[in-house]
Amino acid sequence: MTTLACGKRYLLPFLIFGLLLGTGFRAALAEEPTAPGSGTDSDSSFSVRIYVAREGDTLSSIAGQTRIYNNSLKWPLIYFFNREQLQDMKVPAAALPSTPLPPGAAMALVLPSEAEKRAVRRAEERPWVVNIMSSVDAEDLVPSAIRLIDFGRFAYISEWTFREKRWKRLRLGFFKDRETATESARMVLEELGLPNCWVVRAEWSELVEFSGYAE
Repeated sequence: MTTLACGKRYLLPFLIFGLLLGTGFRAALAEEPTAPGSGTDSDSSFSVRIYVAREGDTLSSIAGQTRIYNNSLKWPLIYFFNREQLQDMKVPAAALPSTPLPPGAAMALVLPSEAEKRAVRRAEERPWVVNIMSSVDAEDLVPSAIRLIDFGRFAYISEWTFREKRWKRLRLGFFKDRETATESARMVLEELGLPNCWVVRAEWSELVEFSGYAE
């Protein structure tokens, strides 16, 4: 795994560089560039690592690896940072998480240890999220998750237990106040043609788990 610290707009050159390095995980540290307009705000950049896909790897299987996210439902965290190149695969949105990636494809990853550092600093500042839809079947959420991320929005899938069933929730985050979240919800309803969605204040555990990956 190659460790790189960079703002999102700088990811593509590093992805290409990671691809040229070959397969597997490497151990090289790169200097952190600063995104334009970010000043000295450390929350404006991510320390990313490059995972080079092997035969049979999918977004879900990579997310499910113990050394990555240990949860296949966290594939949107990979898609979010690699959406431009993954859109070139031109497969149906519903099939994308389980479609094998081209061997040698370089995927930029933000690991939990890095995300949690950012989450602790900013969770209290951006506690609001939009619940887009819920289902016991994670596949029901995939097309909408893909569309939201393609629009540049940070979407993720969380889980909760209700009446002895394990539900999956597609959510959009993270917002500083209810008004900002409500406006984003309104735009999402128009973009996806959904009948409704609602704004909630996320629990602390969810903020720590996911907010550190958002821009």
